Amino acid sequence: MPIALASGAIGVGALTALSLPAAIGAMALGLVGLLLMLGPRLRWLFLTSLTIILIGYAFLDRAFAYVGVAPLYIGEVVLAIAVVWLLTAWRRIPRDPLHFILLAFMALGALRTLPYLEHDGLDALRDAVLWGYGLFALALSAAIDKRHISGAVSVFRRVIPFFLLWVPLAVPLSALLDDTLPTVGANSIDVLTVKAGDAGVHLAGVGAFMITGLFATHGAKRIFEALLTVLWVVSIGIVGALNRGGLLAASVAGSALLLRPSKGWLLGLPLVALFSILIALSNPVVEVPGRRTLSLSQIQDNVVSIFTDTGERRQEGTKDFRLQWWGKIVDYTVWGPYFLSGKGFGVNLAEDDGVVQGVNNPLPLRSPHNSNMTVLARMGVPGMGLWIALQLGFGASLIAAFFRARKAGATFWSRVDLWLFAYWLAAIVNSMFDVYLEGPQGGIWFWAIFGLGLAAMRLQADIGKTRPSLVPSLGRNS
Repeated sequence: MPIALASGAIGVGALTALSLPAAIGAMALGLVGLLLMLGPRLRWLFLTSLTIILIGYAFLDRAFAYVGVAPLYIGEVVLAIAVVWLLTAWRRIPRDPLHFILLAFMALGALRTLPYLEHDGLDALRDAVLWGYGLFALALSAAIDKRHISGAVSVFRRVIPFFLLWVPLAVPLSALLDDTLPTVGANSIDVLTVKAGDAGVHLAGVGAFMITGLFATHGAKRIFEALLTVLWVVSIGIVGALNRGGLLAASVAGSALLLRPSKGWLLGLPLVALFSILIALSNPVVEVPGRRTLSLSQIQDNVVSIFTDTGERRQEGTKDFRLQWWGKIVDYTVWGPYFLSGKGFGVNLAEDDGVVQGVNNPLPLRSPHNSNMTVLARMGVPGMGLWIALQLGFGASLIAAFFRARKAGATFWSRVDLWLFAYWLAAIVNSMFDVYLEGPQGGIWFWAIFGLGLAAMRLQADIGKTRPSLVPSLGRNS
C-alpha cells in the first residue's frame, strides 16, 4: 500500500506538470479507488466526516468552508465520499415520490449546468451546488438506520451547550472585528465569520430540539435546559438585531409548540422573563461599525421592517434592490424568453441582470438574496415547479409523519419529526433573505436535514400498523 501511494503521488506530480485537469482527474480516480477499498467501512466514513463538517460549518460558517486546497475544499471531499457511497449502495435509495422528485430536480439541474462547463468552468460547478448538494440527501437517505437517528439526536444534544455559549460571543465579535482579522481563501474571508442569518437557522433547530423535549429527560438535565433557554433567548436577540432574516428563521422554533413543550423548557420561561425585564430596564446599545446596532430598538425595527416600510434608509434600500431584482427575474422567466430554460448555471446573475446595489456600487454577488429566485432564474419555471413540489411535499410528509407517530404513541419519532420540520423550515425562511443554499455552510446543512428527514420517514413508515408497544425504542427519549 505505501509503495502504491508513493507511486501514485509521483504520477500525479508528473501529470500536473503536463496538464492540471488530467492531474485532478487522476487524483479523483485514485480517491475513488481508495474509498472503494474500505468496503463496509465506507458508510461509517461518510457519516462521520459529514458530522464533523456540519459541526464545523455551524461554528465557523464560511471560514470553515475554506479548509482544504482550492478547488478541493473539505465540503467537496466529503461530497466525493457521499458519491462513492451512493455508487455502492444505490439499491438502498427508496422508490417513493419524494425521491423521484428530488432526482428529477437534480437531473434538470445537471442539464442546465453541462452546456456552461466549457465556458464558465469552476463558476458553473460552484453555482451547481444548489442542486448538486442534493447528493447528500440521497446518500443520507440510503445510509441512515434507526441507530443513526438516535446517534444524531445524541450528538446534537452534546453540541447544544457549546453552540449557545459560542453564538453570543462569536456573532458580535465577527461584526465588531470585521476587516481586522486574518483571512482565508481567495475571497479573503475572515477566520472568524459567523453570519447572523445562518446562526438563526441553527438557533431554530436548537429551540425546536429543546421545546419538543429531545434535550432533557430527567430533573437535573431539565434545570440545565432551563439555564440554556436563557442563552438561547440572548442569542436570538443578538442575531435578531443584526439580521432580520436570522430573526425570522430563529422564530420558526415556535412551530415546535404543536407538540406539548418539555418541562425543562417551561422551567426556563421565568428566568427568560426576569432576564428580559433586566435588559429592558438597562436598554444596552452596542455600536457595530458599518452594521446595525445591537439594541432592543434595532430588534423592533427589524421585526417591523419585515412587514412594512420603516423609513430607515439602510433597511429599506436593501429591501428595494432585492424586490427590483426579483421582479426582473420573474419578468424574463415567467413572462419572458427564459420560461423553460432559465439562464443556467455559470452566468453571473448580478452582472447579466444589470443589478446594482447602491450608488456606483456593483453588487458583489453571483446570485440574488433569495435561493428560491436563484432556482427560478437558473432553471426556469419547470425547475421552480419541481423545487416547490419537492419542498411542499417534504414539509407536508414530515407533519403527516408527526401526527401518525403521536397518535400511535411513538413519542421519540414525533419529536424527531417536529424537530426536523422546524430546522428545515428555518433554512427555507433564511434562504428567502440570503444567498444561503448556494454555499456549503448553508447548502450542505439544508440537504443533510432533508436527507435525515427522508430517512426518518422511511424508518417510521410502519408506525400505526403495529401496537404502540412495538414502536421502536431509541435512546432515553422514547
